[in-house]
Amino acid sequence: NYREDKKTYYFFDKTGRAYRIYNPRGLPPAHTYLPLTEWSSRSNLLQHAQRRYSATIHHSAWREMHAAAGRAGRREQVRFVSVSQFGAGAFLNAIPTRAHFRLPSYVLRFALQRRFGLHLSMMTD
Repeated sequence: NYREDKKTYYFFDKTGRAYRIYNPRGLPPAHTYLPLTEWSSRSNLLQHAQRRYSATIHHSAWREMHAAAGRAGRREQVRFVSVSQFGAGAFLNAIPTRAHFRLPSYVLRFALQRRFGLHLSMMTD
């Protein structure tokens, strides 16, 4: 239940500010959705209608995955939110042709193990 989530604090930062569950911004307002029965009309709401519906479906799927991660444990749920943040995987798109984009193998291994929630081999070596 969304209202229930809004009441629950999940963590506090070092200044004491409370943070709630991650809910992505940018979902379209409800009044901008065109009813499916009017998709053959000439309504201005047809412009980018698929984008609006896709954003909602994506958000719904994210919430279901967040709940599933919660069933696997708090640690997995936190990891899932972390990797869901904007730009969280940007380092995976860096092409290592330039020195400042290169990661040593042990750093890349550690980053990927953290991202995928795997055992951190570096901690036991």
